[in-house]
Parts: sequence; structure tokens; C-alpha cells
Amino acid sequence: MAKTDIWMPLFIGDHMANTIGFTLAEHGAYLLAQMAYWRKHGPLTDGELQSICRDTYPRVSQLFTQESANGVVLWRHLRLDEEMATALRKQSERSEAGKVGAAARWQNDGNRIATASDSQCEGNGKPIAKQWQNDAPSPSHSPLPVPPESPYILSGKPDVSVGSLQKAADKKMAEQIYQAFPRKVGKPAALKAILRAMAKIDPPQLLRLTQEYAAARAGEDAQFTPHPATWFNQERYNDNPSTWKPASAPSTNGHTQPALIDREIDKLIAECQRHTNDAEL
Repeated sequence: MAKTDIWMPLFIGDHMANTIGFTLAEHGAYLLAQMAYWRKHGPLTDGELQSICRDTYPRVSQLFTQESANGVVLWRHLRLDEEMATALRKQSERSEAGKVGAAARWQNDGNRIATASDSQCEGNGKPIAKQWQNDAPSPSHSPLPVPPESPYILSGKPDVSVGSLQKAADKKMAEQIYQAFPRKVGKPAALKAILRAMAKIDPPQLLRLTQEYAAARAGEDAQFTPHPATWFNQERYNDNPSTWKPASAPSTNGHTQPALIDREIDKLIAECQRHTNDAEL
């Protein structure tokens, strides 16, 4: 059993932020689902997730990303994918360091024995055979096993490039944030804007703010919700959350409330963004 099978990282702050309002049963089911995911080294099938969560399945499944492979519904956990890749990379680096250290020790021991042997046979001129140097076993190193479900396999070998792993994790997180946004239009431009925003703010926090914005906009007319590219480019996630809530009706003196003016401005900005995207195409 690999060491990565007996432990799993748990970031308390992120966990608490993602499970605000969960019941005890939902907390327990979510932890069990993460443990099963970690032991399996990959996504859970829909049947596996339902078997673990039971009555809590509808809410716990919201913290996973759904995908399909060969007609089978799978649930992937983006943070655990990233943490597993990091754990496998570190394990591989430690194994490689051990291999290099063992080779150095064999070389040093061989040099010391060879020097002592040469000194002993100087008196009679008869060299002592050094066949042991040829017969000595070379340092062995078992290849790091990579589960077949791992998303980081290329031609049967793990891709442990830090840059490639980080890029893949960022793309998956950006996709999750886009799916959480209440209005899904202009996806290519939106994903670029989200990736830029992720460089300015912690991605889990950005996801949480996006989910809060979506909850605030629930039931509202979509035409008054800005395009996702506009929202992220303008860093609207830094706005006071109270401004995300639906605005009240116009005041009795006939003047429009500031929130309604903001809506109209957002609508114009979104329309300009759409024309810009059409021109680029």
C-alpha cells in the first residue's frame, strides 16, 4: 500500500467555506465521499456517490464536478485531483532522490574497498581480484505505480510536470467557477477572464463569491445580470455583497434607484462586450 493511501490532506478553511449550512449528516457524507475518492485515486461513479451519500446525495454532489465517460456518469473532485497529483509527484521525487543517494553510496564504498585492496597486495605484487565490483547489484528502484483512473497519465507514464499539472487544475477550477455563475454566455471570453481573476484572488474564495452572487441573483431576470466576462474583468466579486441583491422598486418621487441604474449600465457593458466578441470572431 502506498503512503498516499493512508492519509489525505484536509484544508479546514476551504472545507468550512464550501459546507456552510450543511447538516451533520451532510458533513459526514461529504468527508466519506472524499475519502473514497482519495482511496480510489479518481472519480466516483454516480452509483458509488449515491451509495455513500444516500439522502444527502443532492446537496453533497454539488461540491463535485459531473462529467461523462463512455456513457457513464462520473463525479470528479478538482481539489483532490490536484492534491493527488502533488502527492504522487513528491513521492516520485523522493524515490528518485533515494536512487541517486544509493548510487553515490555504492560508488563511495567501492572506492574505499578498492584502495584498501591495492594497499594490501603491494608487498607481493599479486593483485586481489575485484570481481565483486562487477557482481555488485545495481541500486534498484520500483517504478511509482499510477492508478489507471488518474487523469495525469500520458502514454502509461505519469506527467509530473508542475506546470502542466497546475495548468490543468486551473482550467478545471475555471470551468467550475463558470458553471457556478448565474448567466452562462460568452464562455471562451468568460474562462479567460476567470483565469485572470484567479491570479488575483484565491480560486476557492473566488468560487465561493461566485456562488454567493448566483444565490443573490436567483429568480431575477437574466437580462439584468452581466455577462460573466464583464463581471470577472471588472472584479465585481470585490463588490459589497449587499449590492448583488435585487433592487427595490423605483422611489415615490419618480427617480430611479441607484441599483437599477447599475443594472442598466451592466446591460450596456454586456452588449458592448458581445459586439466586441463578435468582431473578434
